[in-house]
Amino acid sequence: KVANECHMVEDSRSKAMCFDGLFRGFNNLTKNDVTKKYKICKDMPVDWQEKCIDIQASASYQQGDSVLPLKICAYSSDGNVKRSCYQMLYGMAKYYEYRPGRREFCLKIPEVYRSSCPI
Repeated sequence: KVANECHMVEDSRSKAMCFDGLFRGFNNLTKNDVTKKYKICKDMPVDWQEKCIDIQASASYQQGDSVLPLKICAYSSDGNVKRSCYQMLYGMAKYYEYRPGRREFCLKIPEVYRSSCPI
């Protein structure tokens, strides 16, 4: 129901904020279960499914997890979803420059998706 309400918001910025908040709330529902994260994201409007996956990975990274975000990105069989997810992760790695282990984290991203990760 909430996704339908978000989808009806006309202003694109407000719509994005609505979906962002909704997707971040899924972390509590899905815990560390990657399959559940994908299932719940697949129930979202088609044009928001990829963003849902990205937010699942970024929220985990922001909470200090460096393993689950990689699992979330790797889980998809769709190369475009993987690319988007990994690009978001190395954007996060750039943003959190102070975080120890950033280089090691980037090296765990498959080489084909790693091009801009700040190693």
